[in-house]
Amino acid sequence: VFSASANTVKIPSKTGVVYYVNGVRKGTGTHTYAGIGTVTTKASTGSYKLAGTQSWKFDNRNAVTPTKP
Repeated sequence: VFSASANTVKIPSKTGVVYYVNGVRKGTGTHTYAGIGTVTTKASTGSYKLAGTQSWKFDNRNAVTPTKP
């Protein structure tokens, strides 16, 4: 789950799945990322197989409105 307003990526607890954010393995919980990145999943062992989407991109950059000159 991504929240651009809070700059967070929430990693769920799923048996047989390991999550990586920008190539770094992450545990269950909410992690702060104020930028762009990718979440990737992998099977935790050879006895598990993943089906469906296994990679998501997120963009937690905060939009700003420039002041008028």
